Amino acid sequence: SGDVVDEFGEPLAFASVILQNSQDLNEVYGAITSEEGAFFISDVPKGNYNLKASLLGFSSYEFSLIVEQDSTPQRIVLSESTTALDEVVVQGNRPTIRQSAEKLILDLENSELVSSNLQDVMKNVPGVIVINGQLSYAGRRNLTILINGKRTDYIDTETLLRDFPADNISRIELIQQPGAEFDAEGGGPLINVVLKRNAKLGTTGSLRVQTGYDNESEYGTSASIARYVNRLNWRVYVGARKSAWREDLSILRELEGVNYNQSSVSPYDPRTYQSSLNIDYYLAKKHSLGVNASYLETDSDRISASITGIQSDGSTSDLLTDNQIDRQRNTTNINPYYEFKDEKNKLVADYNFVRFSDISESSLVPTFQNQVPFEPQRFDQDGAFDVNTFRLDYTYTPSEKSSWQMGLKYADVATDSDLRSYSLGDQNNPLFVDAQSNQFLIDETIAAIYLKWSASLDHYNLSAGLRYEDSRTAGTSTNTDQTLVRDIERLFPSASLTRKITEEISAVASYSYRINRPDYSSLNSFVSYYDPYTSERGNPSLRPSFTHNLSLSLTYEGQPFFSLSRQTAKDELFLLVTQDKATAQISRATVNLDNYESYQFQLFAPIGFIGKAFDGFTGVIVDYTDYSAPSLETPLYLNRWSATWFTSLDVQLPFGISSSWSAFYNSGSLEGVIVTDHIANFNFSLSKTFAEESIKVNASMGDILNRKFYGRIDYADVDADVISDWSRQTLQLQVTYNFGSNFGKNKQRGNGSAEELSRIGDNN
Repeated sequence: SGDVVDEFGEPLAFASVILQNSQDLNEVYGAITSEEGAFFISDVPKGNYNLKASLLGFSSYEFSLIVEQDSTPQRIVLSESTTALDEVVVQGNRPTIRQSAEKLILDLENSELVSSNLQDVMKNVPGVIVINGQLSYAGRRNLTILINGKRTDYIDTETLLRDFPADNISRIELIQQPGAEFDAEGGGPLINVVLKRNAKLGTTGSLRVQTGYDNESEYGTSASIARYVNRLNWRVYVGARKSAWREDLSILRELEGVNYNQSSVSPYDPRTYQSSLNIDYYLAKKHSLGVNASYLETDSDRISASITGIQSDGSTSDLLTDNQIDRQRNTTNINPYYEFKDEKNKLVADYNFVRFSDISESSLVPTFQNQVPFEPQRFDQDGAFDVNTFRLDYTYTPSEKSSWQMGLKYADVATDSDLRSYSLGDQNNPLFVDAQSNQFLIDETIAAIYLKWSASLDHYNLSAGLRYEDSRTAGTSTNTDQTLVRDIERLFPSASLTRKITEEISAVASYSYRINRPDYSSLNSFVSYYDPYTSERGNPSLRPSFTHNLSLSLTYEGQPFFSLSRQTAKDELFLLVTQDKATAQISRATVNLDNYESYQFQLFAPIGFIGKAFDGFTGVIVDYTDYSAPSLETPLYLNRWSATWFTSLDVQLPFGISSSWSAFYNSGSLEGVIVTDHIANFNFSLSKTFAEESIKVNASMGDILNRKFYGRIDYADVDADVISDWSRQTLQLQVTYNFGSNFGKNKQRGNGSAEELSRIGDNN
C-alpha cells in the first residue's frame, strides 16, 4: 500500500502501480491510484519484487522491495517528463540482455528497441539471423518458436514473423538448454516469445494500419479490444494482411557432358485473415479458468516461372514452364484451462485442440516460348491435421531457496494427406495418374511425465530434471497398403549448475538430452515438383535423432560474455540433394546421417562503453560442424568452420525519435549438403509517438545489402553451383493507435501443442 504524489506533494490520481516478482516475471500484481493518490495491492505473497509506478506526462519510477507480513506503506514521487530536442540521449532502466543457466533473455519491457513485428524483434536476438522470413542460429535452421512456452495459432514461420505485433511482446527467450518442463523435441534452440502481462483495468484497445513494399506493395490492418472488470477479463482481436516477397533460385550443374542451367522466380503474395478470443474468469482469490480460441486463414495464388537451359554438343534448348499454385490453409485452435495458485503452490491444467487443413492445386505447364517437349501435369493435394493435447503442470515452492516442478502431457495426432496427380495432355479431359498419386496417413501418440528440482545454497544454484516420453508413430501408405510403426520409449535428463565466483562473475555448466523427430511433411512419401527437373521427396522410413548438448559459460553482472558448447547426435536429420542419371532430375530429401558433431564458441559484449549515444551489444560465434555418414549409398563426409559477427544498436535521436540498427556477417557455413559462401546484411527501424503516446509510428528498412546466397554442392554425381536471391531494400510503415485505460491485468496464455504443431511444416 501507499500513495503516489508529484514533486510538490500533490496526489496523482489514476497512476499505474505494478508489482512484479523478481524470480517469476509472470507473477504480476497491479493497482490504480484513487483520486487521493492512494493505492492498495492485496494478497501478495512474501518475496522480492520490483515496483514500478507510471503516469502519462511523468517519468516512470522503479525500485526493488521485499514484501513481508507487515510491509511499510510506500510514498512514490513522480517527476514531470521532458523531451530534449537538441541532443542524442540513450534511455534504459535495466540491461536488455540477461543470461541464466538454461536461456538467454532479450527483455523488451523497458528497452528502447524499435520494432513493428516479431521479425524486427528477432533481428535483435544475439546470434539469430533473419533472411527473407527464415531464422538461423550459428548456421542451423532447426529452431522451434513457442508462444508463452507453447505453440498457439500459427503454423508457418513467415506469417508468424511478419504478422505478430512487437507491442505485445514482453521478452524473447533463446533457450539453449531446455529443462524437463519443455518437450524433449528439437535439435536446436527454442525461441520462446513471452507476451506482456500488464495491468489494464477497464476497457482498452488498439487499431493498427500497415503498408510497405517487398517485391510488390503489401498492406494490412488489425484491431483489438479488451475489457477487465471485476472477475472477468476478455480480449477480441481481428486482423487482415496482404504480404509479398520473392524467392529466386539458380542451379548450374553438369551431368555426363550435358549442362543444365536452371533458374526460377517465385513471387509470394498470401492474404492472411486471423481472429482470436481470450476469456479469463477469476472464480476466487486462488482459482481461475478461461478459454482461448483462434482462427487463421492464409490464401495464396501465384505463378513460379522456371527456365532450364540445356546445352549439349554445341546446341542449346530452353525448357520454359510455369508452376501455377492455388493454396488455402486454415487453422482452428480451442484451448480451455484451469489454474490454482497460492503462496507455495501452482497447478495448471489445460486442453488444446488444433485442426489444420491445407488444400492446394498445382499445375506445371509449358509456356508458349518453350522449346523442349513436356507433358503438363496437375497435382491436387488435400491435407488435414488434428491435434489433441492435455497438460497438467504443478509447481511447489517450499521456500525461496528451493522449488519442485512436475507434470504430465498426452498428445494424439492424426494426419491425412491425399495427393492426386493428373496428366493435362488433353486440357478438357485430365487423365488421372495412379502411379504418382497416394494417400498417406499418420497416427501418433506421445505420453510424457517430468520432474524438476531447483535449489540454491550459498554461492551455488542447482537445477536437475528428468523427462520420460513414450511415443508411437504409425505411417500408412494406401497405394502400397503398407504401415510403418515406430515405438520410442526413453528418458531425457537435463541439469545445470551455477557458481558465483565474484559479485559480478558467475560460471554456468549445463547439459540436456533431446530428441528431434521428423516433421510430418518429411515422413510423407509424396513427390512435389517445382519444375520438370527439380523435386522434393518424402521419406517415410526416417528415424528420429537423439542429441547430447553440453555447455560452459561465464556471465558478468547477469549478462553473457563467453560460452563454449558441444553437441553430438546419432541419426542426424539431414537435407540431401541427389540427381537421377536416367531423367537428369535433381531432388532433395531428408535422410538420416550416422553422426553429427558441433563445437561452438561465443563471445558477447555490450557496446555502451563507446559513449553515451550508444546502447546495445555485439558478439561473435565461431562454429565447427562435422557430418559423417559412411552407411549412405555414397558415403558422406562434410566439415566446416564458420564465424558469425552480429550487432544491435539502440539510439534515441533528436525530436523524440527512437531508432534500432542491426547487422550481421557470416563467413560461410553448411546448409545441408550445400557449402555456402559468406553473407551479410543490415537493417534499421525508426519510431516516434504522438498525442501523449497514444499514437505510435514505426518505419523500417530491411535487407539493405545486395549480397546473394552463393553455395556449392559436390557430392556423389552432383556437381552444382547454387545461387539464391530474394527481394531487397524492403520498406515497412506501421501506425498504431491505442485507446482506453493504460492499466489493468491482461493475462495471455499459449497452448500445449508446441512439439506437434512445429512438425506440420511451414511451406507457403
